[in-house]
Amino acid sequence: MNAWGCNPALAQIKIARRAEYNFEDRLVAATPPVVGSLSYVFTPPSDGELSVGAQVRISGRIGAYGSSHSRYGTAKLTLRLTINQRGNLAMKEIALADLHSHDYAGARLDFREDMYFMNARLGVTQDPVIVQVAAEIYLFQTGPKSGAWADFYSTEWTDVREFEGGITVPALCASQTPFLMY
Repeated sequence: MNAWGCNPALAQIKIARRAEYNFEDRLVAATPPVVGSLSYVFTPPSDGELSVGAQVRISGRIGAYGSSHSRYGTAKLTLRLTINQRGNLAMKEIALADLHSHDYAGARLDFREDMYFMNARLGVTQDPVIVQVAAEIYLFQTGPKSGAWADFYSTEWTDVREFEGGITVPALCASQTPFLMY
């Protein structure tokens, strides 16, 4: 918790999207990627190499379905950690889902408080640094009776407990190694 009473670990990315058309003509639908992000800004105390680690917790669902070999859906979920200082970037990506449905089969992934760790490093100066954790959803479908969907927003109830949909960053750690001058 910082001096203003804000706990960054409580911030959430809440995103949901569908790509489906059930018309009888031949349609191809690709939704623009949907991106939700959390950004953190700070100023390093000295010049050096900055190492950032982000722990990311995900709850939600993503899936795709189709009605034939030529009518299918695709759903992708990517996590991204970016360090940015005055246009100098370090970026790491993790592809968490790349689902395709063909020949009537559907594909679905459930995330129930799944944890992932990402890290990146960048040489920095004493200027402000922006650290961003982002989730990107891409959905595509090729015709009637096919589609793709992602829901990292809604709450899901199971026989055991309740899972609130969303993407959080419970821990973001930064360490810096100063550049040595001889």
